[in-house]
Amino acid sequence: MKYFLCAFDRIFLAIPSDCAERIIPVSEIPLPPIEDGSSGVGKRELLISLPHLFGRPEFPAPHGIVLKSEIARKKAILLVPPIDVDIDIAQNEIHSIPISIGRVLSFCEGIFFIVKNQEERLVLTLRIESLKGISDD
Repeated sequence: MKYFLCAFDRIFLAIPSDCAERIIPVSEIPLPPIEDGSSGVGKRELLISLPHLFGRPEFPAPHGIVLKSEIARKKAILLVPPIDVDIDIAQNEIHSIPISIGRVLSFCEGIFFIVKNQEERLVLTLRIESLKGISDD
């Protein structure tokens, strides 16, 4: 499956590319600032900030992934850290998240490791379905 990889601190977030309608620069979204991680922008639009969801509101989120309409009833834009690359990750290479830390990472469904600059890096795969509850409000 193809994922967009976003650098987020010392880890990467992998966002399934099949959930995306398109990617846009956040500078093209004429919206008020986000205060709590999700912001209703009208009756049919919704912003969801990954930095806010992970408790790092100061982290930059220059890209917006417009989610496909079957993901959310409202038009939802996922604000994400810079997208570095898109890669294919075989499902059998993604490990499940241990229950002990799964509650903290409720928006993630798996762990994968990649080597970047001769260092092994942790990649968390995002569970897009978990965002549906946010977008249904």
